[in-house]
Amino acid sequence: MNVRELLRLLLTFLISFVFLVLESSLLFALSSISFRYLFNYGIAFAISLFCLIMMKEGVLTKSLKIFVLVASICVSDVLSKYFGIFVALFTNVRFLIQLGRSVPSLLFVLTCFLVNRFDISRYRTFSKEVLITCFSLSALLIGVSVFEHAYESHETVICLLMSVLDIVLALILDVTYVAIYSIVENRHKLISLEVQNTLVEAEKVSISIDKKNREELEKVRHDIKNQFSYVNLLLEQGKDKEAMTYINNYVKNQPVLFSFSCSNNVINSIINLELSKAQVYGLQMDIKVVVPPVLPFEDNDVVSLLTNMIDNALENYARVDGEEKIIIRILKQNDYIRFLVRNPVDGEKYDSNNLTKSKKIGKTHGYGTKIIRNIATKYNGYADFSLEKNHFICDVLLYLNVKG
Repeated sequence: MNVRELLRLLLTFLISFVFLVLESSLLFALSSISFRYLFNYGIAFAISLFCLIMMKEGVLTKSLKIFVLVASICVSDVLSKYFGIFVALFTNVRFLIQLGRSVPSLLFVLTCFLVNRFDISRYRTFSKEVLITCFSLSALLIGVSVFEHAYESHETVICLLMSVLDIVLALILDVTYVAIYSIVENRHKLISLEVQNTLVEAEKVSISIDKKNREELEKVRHDIKNQFSYVNLLLEQGKDKEAMTYINNYVKNQPVLFSFSCSNNVINSIINLELSKAQVYGLQMDIKVVVPPVLPFEDNDVVSLLTNMIDNALENYARVDGEEKIIIRILKQNDYIRFLVRNPVDGEKYDSNNLTKSKKIGKTHGYGTKIIRNIATKYNGYADFSLEKNHFICDVLLYLNVKG
């Protein structure tokens, strides 16, 4: 936790605590139970609104954090009532009763600490199951708190049982939140490891290509003198046509030096890796890349985006009219970098229902186009998938002035 996060946490807690103190003080002035109920939860959601403003994450992570905080606030408030009853059994000193009522605030402090310490906003992909679990637990806690506010009871046994239930549910919610963070963090580590392996593989391919090209150039340079001597002999003998035919045949028989080079090292490595894959498939690519040498995007995101887009094109390629190429364009357009991959597909097998169900993208996780969309969202861009005349098009824009 850096200083900025710590200050935000302290400010959030202090203002929330002030809200809770005001609520506890003013609540006794309201005679109507319904008004007390509305006031109580109005304060809770006012705190959540403040926390929402304080946070700088996406809508999903904000909603999850706020739901957890609201549930914690509601439970802490109910527990403060029970703790006040318990303390009142042993003493009539108002200060001690109020002190006892403030003890459950520690539960809210714990939740605030966990929400800020285990910051899920660092990650962009979440499993629906874990999100539903956390949201459901939060909703259950809020629902139980609503019931307990409506059910006014001062019986010690009932208050004790309800207190234990509230504390257990609150702790389960905290543990669940931390578990979600751990699951997402481990998944992110796996993806990062996969990306790093891809980069290492791409570097090896680039080195291999450079070595092979240098060897071929050495062969050509070693042989070119002899070839020129023979062509010169033909020309001296007036055999111009034979010389031209010999030159043409010589050029045709020379191996094609296949490699790609652009100003950005990461893109350069990945494109060369994908070119080597295309060569295995027997496919050709039409590539154009015009980007700055340094991009404000994380290398992991660029690698994940490109490999998934191009791998998907390679795996779903279908020859429609002869030898069509896979089109790859990576260009700077105003304040955006555009990544476009276009490949021919079998229109009958690849209908519009499959546009958001790509099979590749994330070997370990199978998230499909979801990862591409998440990366686009991360950099305030967009991802579009379309099918036009038996051609699948993946078009992604990433905003240059936003750092991940």
